[in-house]
Amino acid sequence: MRIAILVCTSNQPGTMVQTLTSMANLAIPASASCTLTIVNNSPNPMTADDFEIPVKGLPATVVNEPSPGLSLARNTGISNIEAEYVIFTD
Repeated sequence: MRIAILVCTSNQPGTMVQTLTSMANLAIPASASCTLTIVNNSPNPMTADDFEIPVKGLPATVVNEPSPGLSLARNTGISNIEAEYVIFTD
């Protein structure tokens, strides 16, 4: 089973610390693979280095969507993942 966690933010890596720290404590079943995708919904591009990603064992990527809007951010995130299940969190 492939699971993708999709988090949308708007050029605010500092506010993501609590969310990402909580994800570091997720209990992922051994039968599942899980990835984390952060969508930066801002005209200012960011990379994974801009975020404090304390999630070990959970592959994390950052995707940029310069056009504003949560729906656009989610659709951009979805187009960049391969998973059977998508978990959205804001």
